[in-house]
Amino acid sequence: MRNKVNKALRILIRLIPVRRWRHNARRVVTNSMEMQVLKKIGLPLDNFISSQDALKKGYRELWRTWGGMGDELIFIAAAREYYKKTGIKPLFMAARKELFVGIDWCLVLSDAKSVDGRYQNEQFKISNATFHQIFLSANEYSIESNKKIKVKWANRHITQRIIESMGVSGECDVAPQLILAPDELEKGKLAHDKIAIMTGGMEEYKAFPLTLAQEIVNLLPEYEFIQIGADKAPSLDGVLNMQGRLTIRETAAILANARLFVGSIGGLLHLARAVSCPAVIAYSGEPETLVQYIGNMHVMSANPCNLCPENKIFPLIDLCPNEYRCIRYVRAIDMSDAIRRQLTNGVRATYGEHIPQMMKCTASPVAGMSELTLYKAVRTQKTSQKASN
Repeated sequence: MRNKVNKALRILIRLIPVRRWRHNARRVVTNSMEMQVLKKIGLPLDNFISSQDALKKGYRELWRTWGGMGDELIFIAAAREYYKKTGIKPLFMAARKELFVGIDWCLVLSDAKSVDGRYQNEQFKISNATFHQIFLSANEYSIESNKKIKVKWANRHITQRIIESMGVSGECDVAPQLILAPDELEKGKLAHDKIAIMTGGMEEYKAFPLTLAQEIVNLLPEYEFIQIGADKAPSLDGVLNMQGRLTIRETAAILANARLFVGSIGGLLHLARAVSCPAVIAYSGEPETLVQYIGNMHVMSANPCNLCPENKIFPLIDLCPNEYRCIRYVRAIDMSDAIRRQLTNGVRATYGEHIPQMMKCTASPVAGMSELTLYKAVRTQKTSQKASN
């Protein structure tokens, strides 16, 4: 019996490096295929760099975020200001490389994605290269006496905090940018003279209700709408439904051509700002200053709750005791009034006409614990709360 066990162990030991090699090979192939897709866009990819070439250039630090679309668009703005102040292009590990095409003020690892290094402690190893990961978050974290992690919203613009965490001071532009190719813009003309409207969302506190969207459409029969978003959802009556059918860049091209974006806080809000599309936002669950962009209008709930904005609870961890009334009680009549005002009074910038949004930043060190610690704690706290309800 012992001989059989030893034989099985020897076989298992021999298989371990093979499996590791297969995993690495799969990652290399996946990233290589992704780069081939990006080449077809027709914009320069000079800012994409392999880990080995990054090492040769002297890079040892690797910046990262949580990896959401909004997180990475915010980093694009912060990287631009970092490069302006230091003359150094920060090295970034992206989850959505397509956002960084044509962005010449930062470098992006071509042979790794954000998920490859997620939840590791400070060192990230790839192809015999080791980088020190610097995790950026706009939130503030502390450990309370009961060992629970307390998460708070920053008391300033989300991009302002990221810029400061990168060690930059002075007047800085917090507006994100995304570069589109002429062919992409041409295809986005599908949305010309239309209002882009979203439904759903990644988190309950910012999920734009389908019923709210339909009521808005019904109240504005003089306008045409196009429905966008990541997930397929029931189609709104009287609109062109493109939800779940577009890539991120195709969605950006739609927003670049649309008259207005209507939705809630989240990635699409930042994407709209990145292509100079004004917005009317059902604002919920966060301090209003956190993602206030020039040219946008915010509409609040008719029955507001300030528990999250005042940091009494945190919506990404804590369950809402008020049934998310911050988003579910936003009124269609208030949204439609804001849309009419925005379209009547607002000036729609042409795509490519970047509108800076300057804010004063004061450098602060990157503080807090590792992403691994945060992730485990946040997930554990949320799971335990759901189990107790």
